[in-house]
Amino acid sequence: MCRGPHIKYSAGIKAFKLMSIAGAYWRGSEKRPMLQRIYGVAFNNQKELDEYLFTQEEIKKRDHRKIGKDLDLFVFSDLIGKGLPIFTEKRFGDTPDAGTVCSR
Repeated sequence: MCRGPHIKYSAGIKAFKLMSIAGAYWRGSEKRPMLQRIYGVAFNNQKELDEYLFTQEEIKKRDHRKIGKDLDLFVFSDLIGKGLPIFTEKRFGDTPDAGTVCSR
């Protein structure tokens, strides 16, 4: 079940962090036993772990999906589709719309 990569001795892990845990039923059936998924990262030293965690936080801060919602540049609607952004008027600002550009 575990895809690895694997190490022979846990003493080789100098810095690690558990990122999340989740439960899942064996083969997706609720009649089967519940399993635990454990997500973690491991590095050779604490400095590498700290750099990785800092980078992950910076990535989250710069996520265009979060920034766009916070700035009210677009919204998502269940009626149209969860993956399709609907741009708001604020998104376009002073930019002319496609109809205006095509008529010139």
